[in-house]
Amino acid sequence: MKVVLVGIMMTMLCSSAQAQMPGQESVIAMKMTGACLTKNYHDDWVNAEVAGDMEGITELVLSGRCFLVKQGERVLVIESSWTLRKVRMRSGPYKGRAGWVYMEAVK
Repeated sequence: MKVVLVGIMMTMLCSSAQAQMPGQESVIAMKMTGACLTKNYHDDWVNAEVAGDMEGITELVLSGRCFLVKQGERVLVIESSWTLRKVRMRSGPYKGRAGWVYMEAVK
């Protein structure tokens, strides 16, 4: 039973992350989200988002620690962690910049 469950989980993880592997071209799938220069800055983004702290999000953007990315913008996945993807923007106003985004933001 455990072997079957592990096999199902591995299949789900591999198929959902397949388009998000380093070196793959992809697009931003969320309406709008933040791309942050470091994982720690992304943690700050998440904390501000959860708290409804728009001033905190604004501070992250104005300080240059994070930038806003929009749905449909093209990206290259350059690094991957369990819940985040580091992407290089291929289109949009931040073309050429790299930042960490939610795994779910990249499709």
